Formats: sequence, C-alpha cells, structure tokens
Amino acid sequence: GNSLCRPILSVGNRDSQPDFWTGPSATMTETDEVNLMKKMLILGGGTAGTMAANRLAHELDPDEWQITVVDQDETHYYQPGFLFIPFGTYGKADVIKPKRDYLPYGIEIIISEIEAIEPDKNRVRIAKDSRYLNYDYLIIATGTHIVPEETPGLAEHEWHRSIFAFYTVDGALAL
Repeated sequence: GNSLCRPILSVGNRDSQPDFWTGPSATMTETDEVNLMKKMLILGGGTAGTMAANRLAHELDPDEWQITVVDQDETHYYQPGFLFIPFGTYGKADVIKPKRDYLPYGIEIIISEIEAIEPDKNRVRIAKDSRYLNYDYLIIATGTHIVPEETPGLAEHEWHRSIFAFYTVDGALAL
C-alpha cells in the first residue's frame, strides 16, 4: 500500500516535539525500528509458503522488510518428495523435518492456527495469544486437503487397501 496514506509511527517524547512531528526521532529503540519496517506475512509454511519466504528473503532488503511465516504445525512435510518414496529414492526421514530448517535466518516463524483474515484492516488474527499480525502484503499458501469421498467409488472399500494417494506420508509409504 501507499505509506503516505497511513499514519507514521511517532516515537520519543511527543511533548518536546512540534505538533506536526510524525517521524522517527533520535531516541528510537530497536522495537520502534521493527515497527517501521514493511511487513510481509505468509500464511502457510508448506512447500509454497516456504518457497515464497526463501525467494523473498533474497529479493527484499532485510533492513526494510520483516518476513513472518505462520503455520499450525512445526513439522514440514515436503509433499513433492512423497512421490519419490514408493520408488525408494526418498525415505520418510528425507521428507519430514522442522519448518525452521527450510527457512533462512531472519524470517520469523509463528506456530499457531489462523483464526481470521481481516483484509480491510490489513491484519490476521491467530489463535496463539489471540494475537493480531499486521501486514503490508499477505501471501496465502495454506495448502490443500484431499477429499477422496468427493470422487464416487474412490473412498469406499478399496481406499487404503489397494487405492492410495501420495498426498500424505502414510499414503506414499503404502504405495
């Protein structure tokens, strides 16, 4: 968005500054500097969210941008790798690792469910501490969930007996 349309954070002792003062002062703290940074919020730390975070970490100036990833699970399941499990190229341990292992230094990761997206206020409410996260840009990469029962005959008698999906670790291992 256009930063000229948003209020600028005022810091320092307002009583000693002119009434028109809205910019940073010489008494800024590190917390104040973080609050002035642009915020990139990525919902979802799966393959797409992780790829976006890694790309943006190399493209955006870390002195100007704070990148935060929110996901409800600490564990990253490298879903594209599931396809290689049935062929013995990868094992379970190759496709399951902590999310932090896939994100570069400086990216904040918050483990929490997402409760609401409020685009009119440029913020997201997360379950952890009923906290709000403000953003300048939002990427929604919350992934997919297969619903085999929506395909007639797929989820009936042979599901997980002779019919498997590689969208889950268990399905890939069964294949």
